[in-house]
Amino acid sequence: MALSNSASLVSEQYSTPVNLQARIALHERFSLNPYDWMLWVLDQIELGDDACVFEVGCGTGRLWKTNAHRLRPGWDITLSDQSAGMVAQARAALAGVAHPFRFEVCPADRVPREAASVDVVIANHMLYHVPDLPAALKEIRRVLKPGGALYAATNGAGHMRELDTLYSDFTGQAMKLGMSLSFTLENGADLLRPVFPNVSLIPHVDALDVDDADALADYILSMTGGTQAREPLLAYIQARLAAMGGRMRIGKDSGMFVARA
Repeated sequence: MALSNSASLVSEQYSTPVNLQARIALHERFSLNPYDWMLWVLDQIELGDDACVFEVGCGTGRLWKTNAHRLRPGWDITLSDQSAGMVAQARAALAGVAHPFRFEVCPADRVPREAASVDVVIANHMLYHVPDLPAALKEIRRVLKPGGALYAATNGAGHMRELDTLYSDFTGQAMKLGMSLSFTLENGADLLRPVFPNVSLIPHVDALDVDDADALADYILSMTGGTQAREPLLAYIQARLAAMGGRMRIGKDSGMFVARA
């Protein structure tokens, strides 16, 4: 099983937005919690009227696209990602949003900001992709002002485990779909505390109720790097859905760590 912070896996998965978009689509279409995840993320973040915000691993910029109506004029927001393709996608997605965003292509352990210059750093489902997490956390701590905070979302061991079972049954061997996360709800606090002594966790409650075999196949293929032929997988999922009465309930296990400087 590939590690989530493997440089080759991160490069393969995120050189373009295609894999990420397949995963986002499943959550957007089938989440039972009607309140968008990106709205919830911003709800948790304490931001003053003139806050300086730096997002690491911004992906397609969906956090700010979704919350465009909530942006305050005084917010100084920088979106960064180590993938130039992701930064280009984020820039394009936010081109029509009336806010002066900044964009940087950089890894999380080399933030191009002065020490104690940032109020908030956001790491939304991305710290498990960082090869040297202690170095990245020290760098994030370096740029945070006294009293600033890192907001780091991740998943737990139970996240979408029904898909692990589905894929294991299909392949005939025990499989964990996709990657083994290096930063989780279970170990995140222990990883953060050497750098951020004040750490708390905000849980998020949700699940998926899926009735579309194609959407499940797209999600699984996005996690396996396209190594699996689509048609046999799709036929298997269609049969399993039919046996379940046409729907599959998939649990989520996600939350947000708040680590204060």
